Parts: sequence; C-alpha cells; structure tokens
Amino acid sequence: MLNINISPYQYENSTRIIFGVGTLNEVTNVVPWKNILIVTTSGTTKRGTTNQLTSLLPNKNITVYDIVDPEPQIVDLEQAANQFEKQHFDCVIGLGGGSTIDTAKILSCLLSETTFHLRSHLTKNETLPELQPIPVIAIPTTAGTGAEVTPFATVWDRPSGKKHSFATSLLNPNVAILDPALSLSVSRDVTLTTGLDAFCQGLESLWSRQRNPVATAFANQSVPLALSTLPKLLNDLKNQDLRSRMLQSSLFAGLAISSTRTTLSHSISYPLTLRFGVPHGLACAFTIVPVLQFNASRDPDRLQWLVEPIGFNSHETLGDTIKNILAISNTYSNLNNLIGSKEAVIALASEALTPARADNNFTNASLEDVEHILSESWDQMTASLS
Repeated sequence: MLNINISPYQYENSTRIIFGVGTLNEVTNVVPWKNILIVTTSGTTKRGTTNQLTSLLPNKNITVYDIVDPEPQIVDLEQAANQFEKQHFDCVIGLGGGSTIDTAKILSCLLSETTFHLRSHLTKNETLPELQPIPVIAIPTTAGTGAEVTPFATVWDRPSGKKHSFATSLLNPNVAILDPALSLSVSRDVTLTTGLDAFCQGLESLWSRQRNPVATAFANQSVPLALSTLPKLLNDLKNQDLRSRMLQSSLFAGLAISSTRTTLSHSISYPLTLRFGVPHGLACAFTIVPVLQFNASRDPDRLQWLVEPIGFNSHETLGDTIKNILAISNTYSNLNNLIGSKEAVIALASEALTPARADNNFTNASLEDVEHILSESWDQMTASLS
C-alpha cells in the first residue's frame, strides 16, 4: 500500500508563529528595530489596517509602500528596489495577503547589502549570492497562501507569459503574526479564492512526491478544517470563530507545503491565471477533483491511504464533497464567466506542465493526461451549472 514516506526526510521551518485574536499587538514586542518598511496594498491602507499597525510602532522611522498588485511582476519589484535603494531599513513588515507577503520577502533580499539581480536569477538561473536578508515580519490579513511560513515567493512576468517561483530558506519570515480579527473585513470573493487556495495546497501536499510525516500531520488537519469551515464562512463573513478556523487551516497548509511544495493542480492553474485572469484559488480549484480522480486511477489502493485520515471512506466521496462546495459557493459560475470555451482551456495543456510542480505529483502526467484533466474539469463545471 502507498503510504506516507517513512524513509529518511527533513523538515525545517524557522518562522516563529504568534496566533490569536488581538495578537497584532504583539508587533511591539517583536520589532526592536528603528527603520521599518511596511509593504501592503492600497486597500489595506484605505481600510485603516495600515494605520492600526503604525500606531503600535511609535518612535519608529516608518516608510509605507502600499501599491502591491495581486500578482507581483518582476518589473514592479525591480522598481520598488530602485525606489528604496538609497534608504536603510532594519526590518520589512508584510501586511496583507500572499502577494503582499511575497513582495515583502523578496524586497528583504533586494534591499539587503548584497547585490542581487532577481530577473537574472529567475530567468537565467543565475546563482543566488550569499544573501543576508533584512528581517521580515509577516502579518497575513487573508487565509489562503500560507506565505507567512513558506520559503518561497511567487513572481509573475506577464510580457513573457511566465510565472516564477523564488525559493530559498532565506525567505522564511522571522516572525508570523496571525490575528484572525484582521480578516473580518475581507470580501466574500477574496475569502472564497484564498480559502480554496489553502484547501488545494493542503490536499496537494498529501499526494506530493516530497510528502513526509510532519507535513502530512499538518495537511491532515488543514484539509478537513477547510472543507467544514469555508462554506459556513462564506455565509457568515463577520464570524470571528470561523475566521480563526480558516486562518488555522491556511497556516497548517502553509506548514505542509513549505516542505512538500504543490503539485499538478497548481501547475495547471498558472496559465489559467495568465491567459484568462482567473484568480489563483479559483484556478487551482478548477482541476482539483479531476486531478484527484487521475491520481486515484494510478494508485492500486485508490488513495485510501490519503482519504481515510481526513475523514472520507473513498476518493469518490471526497470528490463529491468538493464539487458540492464548488457549486454552492458559486465557484463554478465564477469560473464559467472567466474561461472562454472548452477548446480554449484544453489548448492551455502545453503550458500547464510547470517544472517542479507537475513533476512533483506522485504519479507522472503526460500532455494527453492534462488535456483529459482540463476537459473533465470543464465538463464537471458545466454539468453543475446545467
């Protein structure tokens, strides 16, 4: 029987985690530095969250960079680094969702004392220099990517139509402060797409080639928590207990993928986002059930070793549960509005086999397999809407 890997493995995560309602106040105890760069979004600033943070840091020299986009581009990061190259920062605080925290992590490297060319590293595989990143404090305001505890960051390059992953253990934030109260004002759309991302990350870590007992323990808690919490939360956005549960699920998923990485659904999601503008979590969810079915078809035990620890008696039951959530949450209708046609989505197959993601799936997928997965994903979506 296929099961979690009991052969030698390594698990490392250097981030200190502070979790709970009201823990934003702990920032005063973890930021001893004087010169602070806060990386966030204009929406976070408009909602008053940036001011809430700065009020907790009196007598600090604070610079706010609040123009982070949902999909940070290489050129945006280069421009930000040029903007601040003459300034000295002791600490970078990422306040926001995954894109914001990823931006903060990358800027901590670009603004360090070591010269580092991000574009050359990502596009030409230039060797990473010996960096000493500026300390990073990650404060997520959404429950989705788990970026506050992962050693990588996503960077997009729309002109070339590519998505890059900047990965090094140096990107692990020094401290992650997870205050569920900060997510109470998050919209339903963002709650949905980030929640789906967290769920997909947790599930994909369970069939990753790099799965290990520590990551599996986190994922086995994350996945059921997401499945039971997200549908309720979408109908009760101001429920602080549900927000806490969803943030916990996201954290556990982040701790899982920090060692396992993601797999085939994430691989296929990238061209969906680049070509059709599908938000990341929706793009991952589009294929998650067909990928589950594909993996089960290649496993003589039909993934029983995976589904039973998360509370299901078969992969079919798990798949039906997921499809029901995607239907009642309007995920399928949102996807249908963004994706042009079945032919257009199947045509993305050649772009969907992303190295280090598709080949991290526990069983290999060919171009024909991906075409079938995309076709089945479309059929499941349209069947739900009929």
